[in-house]
Amino acid sequence: MHITFKFWLCSFSFIGSQALAASYLVVGVSDGDTLKVLDSSKQQMVCRLYGIDAPEKSQPFGQASKRALSDLTFNRMVEVDVTGRDRYKRSICKVRVGRTDINREQVSSGMAWMYRQYTRDFTYEAAENTARAQRRGVWSEASAIPPWEYRKNKKLRNQTPAFQTQAQAFN
Repeated sequence: MHITFKFWLCSFSFIGSQALAASYLVVGVSDGDTLKVLDSSKQQMVCRLYGIDAPEKSQPFGQASKRALSDLTFNRMVEVDVTGRDRYKRSICKVRVGRTDINREQVSSGMAWMYRQYTRDFTYEAAENTARAQRRGVWSEASAIPPWEYRKNKKLRNQTPAFQTQAQAFN
């Protein structure tokens, strides 16, 4: 009886989360983790893919990641489940094409990292571990730099010249 109740409860919550998803047409791919979609009334929404972080465009595999996401979604109808908003006011979304979890697919193909800071979906961790073991995408690089570290380092590099210029003014 207890197992049946757990199964029913899990099934209900799965069905409930599926009911929240809506269909959209993908009209743009900004990078490996961001889509632009239109709903049936032609309202545009920017979707930042939940739980993943793709390489920046200027990083190795940045363009490949964008291309992979485009191949999976561009000009296709997708199911979008909005889970929240980020600090840039983009919708945080789980995206599916049919039964394919696009977010997980980006991680599985080595075109994105699991964004551990923002997800507890450990199917993404399993997908990343498999991609890493099989040296797919970013994992084919000996020293792949996660995008969050790349952005942090880039910000520091951009600040360094100004600091050096100020320091030189005092010498």
